[in-house]
Amino acid sequence: METNWVPTIPGRRFELMFRLYAPTQRLFDKAWMLADVEPL
Repeated sequence: METNWVPTIPGRRFELMFRLYAPTQRLFDKAWMLADVEPL
């Protein structure tokens, strides 16, 4: 938990971007999906 957090300001919008390098066929077949962001 300590290494995977995004600091935010309460009440202010933010956006997340995920960059994937060298995707495999599983991504294009939609067999792999990124997990949802969970608030803590």
